[in-house]
Amino acid sequence: MTLICADCELAVPRLQRDHYEPRYLHGHTDKDQSYCPVCDRPENLWYLCGTCHDRKSWFENRDAHMGNRNPLGYRHTDEARERMRQANLGRRHTSEAREKNRLAALEQWRRLKGG
Repeated sequence: MTLICADCELAVPRLQRDHYEPRYLHGHTDKDQSYCPVCDRPENLWYLCGTCHDRKSWFENRDAHMGNRNPLGYRHTDEARERMRQANLGRRHTSEAREKNRLAALEQWRRLKGG
């Protein structure tokens, strides 16, 4: 008997049950496999082939472990970043660091120009 994956719509011999809306959004961990009336409602369940399930789980795990980052991907709040910026205003690099930065910028410019 072949079954149809709800995501890629391929016929496969075996499907895996998955939550359309991830359980971690409702405070569940991987070790907490107890029944949840919100997460386990029928409209939140779908059946995927192994490849689609692995891919979806990879993205969910990545998103779940991003923590409380802002949209740019920083872990710090905007206020904390501003405090760090203010604390570093006026600091100067050593002459060696300035030369290293200049050479890196020049190399990057050459790569962008194709030369």
